[in-house]
Amino acid sequence: MSGVELMVMVGSQFSIKAMAALQHKGVPYHLNKVPHNKVKRLAPGGQVPVLYWHGEEVRDSTEIMKRLDHEVVANPLFPVGNQDVVELEHSIDEDFNPFIDHYRWVDREGFDRSIRKALQDTLPPLVRTLVPPLVYHANKKRFLEKTGLAGEEAFPRLSQALASYDRRLQDTAYLCGDSPTAADMALYGMIHTLDGDFYPGYPGIMEKLGATELAHWFDGMRTAYPIRF
Repeated sequence: MSGVELMVMVGSQFSIKAMAALQHKGVPYHLNKVPHNKVKRLAPGGQVPVLYWHGEEVRDSTEIMKRLDHEVVANPLFPVGNQDVVELEHSIDEDFNPFIDHYRWVDREGFDRSIRKALQDTLPPLVRTLVPPLVYHANKKRFLEKTGLAGEEAFPRLSQALASYDRRLQDTAYLCGDSPTAADMALYGMIHTLDGDFYPGYPGIMEKLGATELAHWFDGMRTAYPIRF
């Protein structure tokens, strides 16, 4: 299959989600990487990922997975009649994403590990040390209001969320049964961004919390769907 392109940003949780979904479906694709500091200007709607399916534009990672299911019947991401997958995928996107925003934009140590490093990898040498602090202070209040997470409550709530996924994986290989679904792709993108390979906001969090089932699941997903930007 040719003519498939995915516009992404390195380390984006939703980009990773879409990349894993394409691999799950066995669809070869061309990767179009947009620098962190140019996403608003270059990406349609100012957000990634964006799928170009033989020239047709599909925005939003969930809509991309639905389109993949429409085009490729095998290995369904949203199995017909499985409402649990639909609800869990939506919940992960809506309820877990604030933790990513917090540990990338509000928590200063998380910002330095993730966004600051990402900016320094793309900015000209003369401004690499000047721009990141300005970006942090310009965005912290906005993301604090967006996430609704104060510093002292973020970690306990994150711990509860990760523990719930860990418990869910005690009885099944994947979040909704014996096969990967859209819910797994969604959580895979989030965990990769929080505790993975690309500008993680909180590296080592699964080990710190003793989330052994979740860590085992993540290792399996990383083997099955390796992410290379």
